[in-house]
Amino acid sequence: MIEEVNFEKYSESYQAAEHKFWLMDKRHISIIHNIIMCNSFKRILQIGIYTGFSSSATFTALDKGKNFDLHLVDLNPEESVQKLIEACDKPDNISVHSMLSSEFWPSLSKKIDLVIIDGGHTISDSSIDLFYSLENNIQNIISHDSNAWVNPEWGHTCIGSKQIAKILRNDRRFHYLEDKKDRPNESTYRGLVYATMKQQFFDKAKPIFEELT
Repeated sequence: MIEEVNFEKYSESYQAAEHKFWLMDKRHISIIHNIIMCNSFKRILQIGIYTGFSSSATFTALDKGKNFDLHLVDLNPEESVQKLIEACDKPDNISVHSMLSSEFWPSLSKKIDLVIIDGGHTISDSSIDLFYSLENNIQNIISHDSNAWVNPEWGHTCIGSKQIAKILRNDRRFHYLEDKKDRPNESTYRGLVYATMKQQFFDKAKPIFEELT
């Protein structure tokens, strides 16, 4: 059974986005939400949050009774993020770190069960996030913009995110799932990857991808 994300409750995150094309597609947010709902993660890290639209996946999971510590890392999180946290039923579970992920990673002292990588998409930024994810033995990795789409404002492709996907797809330690289908009126062509070291997590995630993609 597919769980629904409460986009209405967290609609402030969409309204606050000056650049709507930066936002993650609802379909992909729903995939993340359902992966979280069918597992018992204790600590989740999300790198790159912008207005918090994609974070509605984690906020809704907390509202539905999941109990995990959520760490949000972004150099300049929008004001809307704090409003979303206040609206969440478990605001004390959420910590915002206003810094570069390269500054956050060395301070990490507790095990992360799931990392959602959606920060800087250059080779250097993506390399840092993937390196530290592997260095810290994070066994569940979600990465957005895996299809290296062309950002119309910046005029270049998100090549670093594509490299994350390529590395995880070819790393034999990971089971790998990806959606990058081009659908009318959606931005799923940008790509979303879920890679896990655990067979049981893969077995739960595969039907989610099958139903939602």
